[in-house]
Amino acid sequence: MVQKYGIIYLWFDKKRKMYYVGCHWGTLDDGYICSSSRMRRAYKRRPKDFKRRILKSNISRESLLSEEHNWLQLINDEELGIRYYNLSKKQFGHWSVDNEDRLTVREKISDAIKKLHKDPEYKKKYSEGRKKMPPQTPEQISKRAKSNTGKKRTDETKQKMRESWSDERRNKASDLISGKNNYFYGKRLTGDKNGFYGKQHDPELKKKMNAKTSATMKGRPPNNAEWMRGTFWWNNGKINKRSKDCPGKDWTRGKVKG
Repeated sequence: MVQKYGIIYLWFDKKRKMYYVGCHWGTLDDGYICSSSRMRRAYKRRPKDFKRRILKSNISRESLLSEEHNWLQLINDEELGIRYYNLSKKQFGHWSVDNEDRLTVREKISDAIKKLHKDPEYKKKYSEGRKKMPPQTPEQISKRAKSNTGKKRTDETKQKMRESWSDERRNKASDLISGKNNYFYGKRLTGDKNGFYGKQHDPELKKKMNAKTSATMKGRPPNNAEWMRGTFWWNNGKINKRSKDCPGKDWTRGKVKG
């Protein structure tokens, strides 16, 4: 990422013998000219007539405007608009020191949405609306999966996602994955309601998963090894469950093949 800093610069127009003093938050070679529309038009027509001099650099964002103001005070009032392209010596607001102005359109939309989701009434309406949405078609799921293939989240994005998960939400997700609470929007995820129902991992993917697990565990037994010892798979014709004893009269030993 390019490191930006504050700059005070002086342009000289050798044809008209005019100057322009200004400030900029960026770098020396980022192509910025100035905020004066009159000078920009002249520069566009004859750029070879202009020469820039850096009066001061490496200025902090907070002191940039005050530094520019100090340099502008060196201009005589009668020289404004005549010897200088500058028309005023007043200290105006600048996008580089205004947090709101620095935000891109995407960032402003993101901030507005975040504020909405903190409103309890909006969160309730949003949740109710999600429940009424029709389920996605296989084509939609496949299209979304393809669009995300090969993409990797940045470390900054991963950290934001971690911070956004509350302890309650994290515990619910853990219970859902572990089978302690197989409910989603009040519906039990069993049989064909489960996202992986009837599916199997690709053999090559299984090998990669096994190799990764072996490298991670390094010969250690899994955390649930003690719990698994002495248990069996049982099924009721629809779902599978592992336990030491038969879960009920409609259950038999073995697994239902998906």
